[in-house]
Amino acid sequence: MPSGGQEELRLVNQLIQHRDVKDTVNEYNRAASNYEQEFPVEVLGGPRFATEAVLDLFPDDGAIPRGQLNVLDVAAGTGLVGQRWCVNSENAWSSITIADFWQLYDAGIKNLDALEPSSEMIKIAQSRGIYQRIIEDMIGHHRIDVEDNTYDLVVVAGAFGPGHCPLTALDEMIRVCKPGAARNR
Repeated sequence: MPSGGQEELRLVNQLIQHRDVKDTVNEYNRAASNYEQEFPVEVLGGPRFATEAVLDLFPDDGAIPRGQLNVLDVAAGTGLVGQRWCVNSENAWSSITIADFWQLYDAGIKNLDALEPSSEMIKIAQSRGIYQRIIEDMIGHHRIDVEDNTYDLVVVAGAFGPGHCPLTALDEMIRVCKPGAARNR
C-alpha cells in the first residue's frame, strides 16, 4: 500500500526521469505488476477526471448515445480509465467500489479500444476484458495503425510528460477523431 505520498513520488520520478521513449516503456514493463497497488485510483485522479469529462461532453440526452460511442483510450496502461466506463464485461465489475458504480452505470461505453506501448501493461488491460482492440504502440512519433476519423472520442489521462506522449500526439489524436466528434450537446 502507498506510504503517504513518498513512495508514489519516488515511482513517478522513476517513470518520468526517462527522456527516451524506449526507456520509459521498459520502466512501465518493469512496474506493471505493481502499478495499481503503487498508484491506487484514489491517488491517480486521471481516471476519475477523464470519466467526469466524458460524462459532461456526452450527456445522456446527447446526439450520440453513450453505448454507441467509439472511444480510443490513449496510453491505456492497465485499463483503469476503460474499466471505469465499460459495463459489458463481468471482469470489469470485480474491483469496482460503490463510489464508482454510478459512473460505470451512467457511462455505458462499450465500444472501447486501447493504445498502449507497454506489453506488460497490455497484459493486465487484456485481463479486464473491456477493450475491443488493443494496439501496442506509442502515439506522437509516427502514424498509428488507425484510420482517419475513426473515433467519436479520444481520451488520455496522465500521459503527457518527458519520455511519454509528446505534443505531436495531439495531431494524431485529432486525425483519428471524427470531425466535430466532441460536439454532442
